[in-house]
Amino acid sequence: MRDEVTHDLRGWSLAVLALLLVHAANHVRRGEAHDLLWFCNVAGVFLAAGCLTRRARLVGPAFLWLAVGTPIWAVDALVTGDLVLTSLPYHWGALGVATLAVRRLGMPRASWYLAAAGGLLFSGLARLLTPARYNVDFAFSTWPGWERLIPSHALFCALLWLVTCAAFFGMVQGLTRVFPVQPRAPAAMP
Repeated sequence: MRDEVTHDLRGWSLAVLALLLVHAANHVRRGEAHDLLWFCNVAGVFLAAGCLTRRARLVGPAFLWLAVGTPIWAVDALVTGDLVLTSLPYHWGALGVATLAVRRLGMPRASWYLAAAGGLLFSGLARLLTPARYNVDFAFSTWPGWERLIPSHALFCALLWLVTCAAFFGMVQGLTRVFPVQPRAPAAMP
């Protein structure tokens, strides 16, 4: 059974990496490498690494980033009409793999605060490394269309972070009951 689980997870890891590499190559080709710092894209790296190493602590936060980020991406794509050809298979494929991986490995209780801390880190990196006009991870300005409701970018960031933390916490509370982390079997001796 353990070999079957490891084989499945490695296959899922390769699937996510393939989707991410095609998506990343498309962004680079379009001159939009900065978009690779969006939470959903970074989540793919953590998800692939978590599946490959069978580490629920990598898969859990990746699932949370995708579970929150994919609907935000979908709404943005529908509203703006800006749909990159590789976005749809990457976002939904990675979220599907993350869901399967959480079912297989479980959801660690620490995932919600690891995802929240990672979110702050990624937003900070986006602010340092990307041009302000692209507003990656909302690091520079309020989401377009929300300025009238929340005119302060600092307030927008604080509210977004609090709502996201609450969503992460709620998902983890439910998922840890349904999919508790499975103890890791010791590695076989050669």
